[in-house]
Amino acid sequence: MESLQSYNADGQMTGQTYPWVYAPGSPAQPQPAKSYTIGYDTMGRLSHVQEGNFYHLSGVSYGVGSEINSITYNNWTLTQYRYYNARLQMTRMWTPGVPRLGV
Repeated sequence: MESLQSYNADGQMTGQTYPWVYAPGSPAQPQPAKSYTIGYDTMGRLSHVQEGNFYHLSGVSYGVGSEINSITYNNWTLTQYRYYNARLQMTRMWTPGVPRLGV
């Protein structure tokens, strides 16, 4: 699949556009182009991924070591929290309202 990307002066991707996409289960029917805007905070860390008015990822908060403490997904409907030990190794990831899977 082809796509077009745009970058800022720091070399970070700020946008991506797929000229056409196929709908799942319907490979013969091309769908309109999809364009995503990617934003960064003042320290150059990821802050959001947006498609039109819909935020796929937003509200990213960081700790003092630039570790991700929380991320909000799906247009502000789900927030994922991340916990770390003293070595900044992630020890837990939790999203309220989402059932645990696996073990």
